This record gives sequence, structure tokens and C-alpha cells, in this order.
Amino acid sequence: MLRNLKEFYYPTTVPEALAILERFDSKAAVVAGGTTLGRTDDAKIEAMIDITRMGLSFIKEDKVSLRLGATTPLQTLAKTRKLQSFAGGLIASAAAAQPSKQLRNAMTLGGSIVISTPWSDMPPALLTLDAQMILVGKIDRVIPAEEFLFEPKYRLLGRSEILTEVRISRELAGWRSQYAVFSRTRTDPAMAIASVALRDDGDTCVGARVVLGGITRKASRCPAAEKKLVGKKLGPSHFTAAAKAALAGIDVVADWRASREYRLHVAEVLMRRTLAACWEQAKGVAR
Repeated sequence: MLRNLKEFYYPTTVPEALAILERFDSKAAVVAGGTTLGRTDDAKIEAMIDITRMGLSFIKEDKVSLRLGATTPLQTLAKTRKLQSFAGGLIASAAAAQPSKQLRNAMTLGGSIVISTPWSDMPPALLTLDAQMILVGKIDRVIPAEEFLFEPKYRLLGRSEILTEVRISRELAGWRSQYAVFSRTRTDPAMAIASVALRDDGDTCVGARVVLGGITRKASRCPAAEKKLVGKKLGPSHFTAAAKAALAGIDVVADWRASREYRLHVAEVLMRRTLAACWEQAKGVAR
């Protein structure tokens, strides 16, 4: 409950929103989808700034990047044909992993990044594709996904700064991918997320990006697992070795829903199966 909330703004431009943030200093909060902030108990917030009328809901592509606006709803990401084919449809698959259509219509790309949880769906996919976060403020900044997703947001986002879009290099457009989630039920938070992208040259893997989510506090890329794949003619033994490497030495999030041992087991199986499915997809497209 925002007990001291006094004012609500709907700016139509980025400069207008930044000016309001500057005026209220740390006592203002940005809202895009509103699925999380409205349930927080933050007594210092006196003003809320809804940025959904600023033209930040878009999917564009130029010669260099695929550009995704920060207030684009997850439902739009899941249903847009361009995203269903770009990099094997990884972004669309991650967006569609949120089981509730009502929530997909409300949740935005930017909100799912800034207010992320261990089981958030979009961060693993964005990390897999080396996405870049565009922050606008007194000085515009470009922050790699790996830095943005790992650091606490209060250290990265200035008090008068807004995440406006996400960019993904078009060099990744032809990669194949798979995104898989394991949870107790369809609507339960994810216990493990496997997000992978592979590039092949005939029978040989020439590029790999392996990301694990859900089981750790933040989605994390797994270089040790990628080394088990690149430069090899992949088969079941490689997928098994890569899955084991991905889980080696990680700090597992444990709660009442499952033990640490159980989460490790299902995550390893999920990663192995996801890698195998991605490789079969890559070979099928190449041939």
C-alpha cells in the first residue's frame, strides 16, 4: 500500500517524465504495467508517473538492431510475427511463458526487467541475446544486459532516469533457440528456466549461449557450459556435460516449494533437454 501517495502523472514525452522525476527526487516512482508497484509498501513515495502514454510501446528494426520499447506489453511480444522468427523466436517464447493472458496484457518489457524476480521470464532471454538497455536521463546510457540484470537497480538507475528501450543485435537473428520453464503447476513461479541459443555450421556448433534462470537469484549466463558445446559435433553426451557444467557451483534459491537438491536435479534435466531440442532445431533449419 502506497499510504503517502498524493499525485499521479501521465506524461506524454520523455523530457516531461524526467522533469517530474527531478522535481520529486526520490519520492516519485515510475509505473509501466503496475502489476508489482501497486502492491508495495513504500511510505516515501508521494507521486507516481505512468509512462505508458509516451510512445514507448513499439517493435522496430533497423540495419543494426531489433528495438523493443520499454512499455511494450508481453502479449504483444508473444504474438508479433517478427519476434516469433527472430533468433528462433526466443523473445516471443519468453513472453508467452507468463501463463496468464491478463497479466501478459498488463506486464511490460521494461517493468519485467527493472522489477525482476528469480522466476522472471524476460531476463534469461535478454541475457541469452546479449541485449542492451537504453537509459535516458541527463546523460543517455547503454547498459549491457549482463550488467543491468546483475546489479541492484538503485545503483544503475539514477533518480531521474528511465529505461526507454531494449536493443538486440541483428547478428543474432539467424541463431536457433529454445526456452523452457519447469514449475509445479502452470501458474506456479518457475523453479528452473533454461534459455539457450545455438549456431551451427553443418554438423558443428560454432556458437552457443546458455543461460539459467529461476534456480538462482538472478538469471546467469554459463560460459563453462558453452565451452562444452562450441567447436563440437554435438550429441547426447555433450548436452549432458554442458548441463552439468551449467549447474556446477551455483548458489541455489531454496524455499518451501522445493529443496536445493530437487531444484538442481530438475534444472539439470531441463537444461539437457532444452539444449538437445535447440540443436535438433538448428540442424533442421540448416538442412
